[in-house]
This record gives sequence, C-alpha cells and structure tokens, in this order.
Amino acid sequence: MSGRHLRENPVSDGYLDPLEINVRTCNVLLRLMSGMLLTLTGILLGLFVPAVVMAAADNSQSATIWPWALTTLLVALAIGLILAFRRTHGDRNGQTSRQKVSTTPPTTGSQQDSDIASLSEDSLARLLDQHIQRCAAQSAPLAVIAVRADHNEEQHRSILARSLRGLAKSRGARLVQFPPGSVVVLAPSQNRDEAFRLAEELHQSVISMALPSDHNSLGVVTPSIGMVALLPTCQTSAAKLLDRVEQALEKATGAGGNRIEAWTH
Repeated sequence: MSGRHLRENPVSDGYLDPLEINVRTCNVLLRLMSGMLLTLTGILLGLFVPAVVMAAADNSQSATIWPWALTTLLVALAIGLILAFRRTHGDRNGQTSRQKVSTTPPTTGSQQDSDIASLSEDSLARLLDQHIQRCAAQSAPLAVIAVRADHNEEQHRSILARSLRGLAKSRGARLVQFPPGSVVVLAPSQNRDEAFRLAEELHQSVISMALPSDHNSLGVVTPSIGMVALLPTCQTSAAKLLDRVEQALEKATGAGGNRIEAWTH
C-alpha cells in the first residue's frame, strides 16, 4: 500500500452572491444617473430663468420656448430614471427572495440524513457488485474510497456525508454511509490517478469544514482515507474489494490519520 500524509491548514471560504452584486451595482448606477440629471436640471434652470425673464421683457416668444422644452425633457428623464430604479429595485428584491426560498431546504437534519443511504455490509457488497459488473462489461475502471473522521469522532459522520455528497456526485460517484463511522464513495470510470485526485479533494473538503476537535493538534476534524482503484472483471469479488479498502483505511488511521492510503498489490 502507498500513502500520502497531508497537513493542510483549515480554510475559511466566503463569497458574495452574484445576484446580490448585480442588485447593488444597478441601484448605485441608477442613483448616480438620477442625481446627475436632477443636478443638471437645476443648473439649467438657474441659467435659463434669467434669460426667460429678459426674453419676456423683450416680448420674444421664440427665446422662451426652447429653454422650457429642454428643462421639461430633463425633468421627465429624471422622473423616468427614478421610477425605473424603484421598479428594478423591487424586481431584484423579489428575485433574491425567491432564490433564498427555493434554496432553503424544507427538511430537517434527520430527514436529510435519510436521503443518504446507510447500508449494511451485505447491502454495500451487493451495490458494489452491481458497479463491478457494469464496469467489467464496459471495460472501465472502478475506484472505491472510504472516508472516516480521525479519533473516532463519529458524531460528525452525518455532517461529513451531507457535505461530501455534492462533491462525489459532481465527479459521477455515489456516496453512502457505512457503519461504523465511515462514508464510502463508489466512483466508476475513474482510474488510479483520477481516484487519488478525488480522494485529495474529499480530504481538503473535510479540512475546509473546520469542524472543531479537542483530539487533534490542528483543532479541527481531519479524515483518514483508504482507497482502491482497479480494472474489474466479472470475477472480481465485492467482498474482497471492500476488505482491501478497509485495510487501506486502517493503515491510514494506524499511521496517525490525516492521510490517504491506496491499496496496491
């Protein structure tokens, strides 16, 4: 077996919602344009009123028409911008509210856990055998990755499973919970190098969660990861494959944790 010891520092990521950035930018631009138009209207009125008064004294009709027409146009533009600002502001707020509502999960934590299968050893072996037969028929590789929180911090298993599920799914893999304390990722069509990159991404994802731990020198939960990648045949045994993954996981844990161990012949 080969292993890699990893010592990443916890990462805290933050971001601004792009929709929120668009709302703020649009509001600022509309406010600036409205303010500039109102200011220009005031300046024009200050310049044209004396001219209008003088023209009226001279009884010049043509001299009084165009300043008032221009001022009226500017006022109309300013009012239009103000109305557009209010309408856009309301529409954007509505979109943001709908987005927040649609992305808020309506289920509780226990209901979310039920979305991730928790399999017995026999059930996991049957599921793995299905992947083996499918990959063997397509002459495709198969990787199995087991992740476990170091120091037997099983209370974090559900959090880890929910957080890692999206990453696994984005790589075409399936994540299941496997007692005691592990999550298993079945990754068809991934060779050894691709599987190891996925294992590293899973490891970094756990570190980035920054789950507090009193048993770790880093102060956060770290994972031990065991993995097997192979080109299966129809005779490949799911039970033996799971045993190899467990051996790699135990080696990672026994070497101090916070590392990835890959089973090799």
